[in-house]
Amino acid sequence: MIPFFRKIRYKLAKENKFFKYSRYAIGEIVLVVIGILIALQINNWKEDRVMRRIESLYFERLSDDLQVDISYFNKRIEQAENDFKHLNIFISQMYGFQKNLDEINILFKHLHLNTDPFSSANSTFQELLSTGDFRTFQNDSLKKIIVEYYRVNDDLINQMEEFNAVCTNFLVENAVINPNITTILSLQGSSPISVPITKTEFEYINNPESYKFQVLKATVSFYRRRNMEHLEILNQMKLNAEKVFLKIEQQYNLTD
Repeated sequence: MIPFFRKIRYKLAKENKFFKYSRYAIGEIVLVVIGILIALQINNWKEDRVMRRIESLYFERLSDDLQVDISYFNKRIEQAENDFKHLNIFISQMYGFQKNLDEINILFKHLHLNTDPFSSANSTFQELLSTGDFRTFQNDSLKKIIVEYYRVNDDLINQMEEFNAVCTNFLVENAVINPNITTILSLQGSSPISVPITKTEFEYINNPESYKFQVLKATVSFYRRRNMEHLEILNQMKLNAEKVFLKIEQQYNLTD
């Protein structure tokens, strides 16, 4: 019996197919796993390159939008400063005596009652929100800065539009009391007044105690206050835009 078992053990040990194929299979598995890991790494690398490219394009577009905002804020600041200056002149000169229609025309040239709507170049930001592409941004702090910029912008624009609405209501009420105001405003820029307007229509301008005079002064004073408020807000919006623009430019340079 012993020689028989010895022969079997020898044969198994000699042929040893199980271990041979086990080692071969394990080697194949290891190679497959390594191949999968390499493929995944390459895929992740390609995907990351795509994400970084998308991120860079958004940075460029956001930078463009912010430059548009800065330019727009500069124009609105210049306009508000100009309106504020002219309204100061109007309030100062309205207490003087206007001798004729020409002098009235000169006075009302300074009646800058602007309530143009405000806007912000936020199309790229809105796209980031709607598409979910904010996920491409690696810098979470920069993402928060951008979100906060547009949130504050919306709040400030709404605040200015509310002020505009109140000013418009003042002007409408003024037009009911002083119908010629709308005529004057429509003729700003033309000289002299080119429609038949009688001197009696403007006699109240030489009577500071009259109700019409007081209503006009209140309207002008409110618009003057409106320009003061808007100047403060617009300068803050411009400063915010410049800060975010600088942050984005720094990040974009790092991405390159």
